[in-house]
Amino acid sequence: MNGLLSEPKNIVIVCDEKTIEYADFLLQLMKNKEDKLENVSGAIWKEKNFTDTEHTISNEQYKLFLGNFKLAKRKRKHIKMSYSKYGIKYGWLGTDAFLFVEDEPLAPDDYQAFIEESKKYGDLLEYNSITLVDEQIVDKLEGENKKEVKVKDEKSFFGSLFEKGKNIDIGTITSQVDSLPKDLTISSLKTSLKIINAAKIRFNKKEIINQQYSFAIVQFYSEGLKQFLEL
Repeated sequence: MNGLLSEPKNIVIVCDEKTIEYADFLLQLMKNKEDKLENVSGAIWKEKNFTDTEHTISNEQYKLFLGNFKLAKRKRKHIKMSYSKYGIKYGWLGTDAFLFVEDEPLAPDDYQAFIEESKKYGDLLEYNSITLVDEQIVDKLEGENKKEVKVKDEKSFFGSLFEKGKNIDIGTITSQVDSLPKDLTISSLKTSLKIINAAKIRFNKKEIINQQYSFAIVQFYSEGLKQFLEL
């Protein structure tokens, strides 16, 4: 199927206030002349606009429901997703496609893998990744046979692991964790670093969701759009 020879196609992107910026991003990508999608056009509709006029829309109209709003959740309930990774999901059935980011925060290991994979779209994506604590520092201590690591002030120790200027309050973290040890051993240090990384993910959830949606749009545009539109 050759996109240049196929008949013109139009896609309606249905979104809400939370995802309209990503709908704009997808339209900008679609207008990229280098990809030669001159025969594909798109429009953005808010959820309410779509709901009010849905009965007038042809069954042949391609639609992408972008986000986690009520209408999208109802319509995708029985849709098998073709992509599911890093809390990002998209898939389609017939002329209806769905793309969204799950509400559950990524695990620290998954976030680091996500950032690594994002690099393949380095020419289209630009964002600052959240810096996590390198848990391998514990392995280095273990390799030096330092079996017991004593820390007099755990708040000072944990605070030193965060970059200055980040929106992380170490007092908030320690107050939420009842089991932070006063004397840290190798094993308890490993556990504590995992807690800190998970906390950084939670506290930066809004920024990470932005990163996930930006990546999801580029991924769908690069790997799913033509297939969905049968180009």
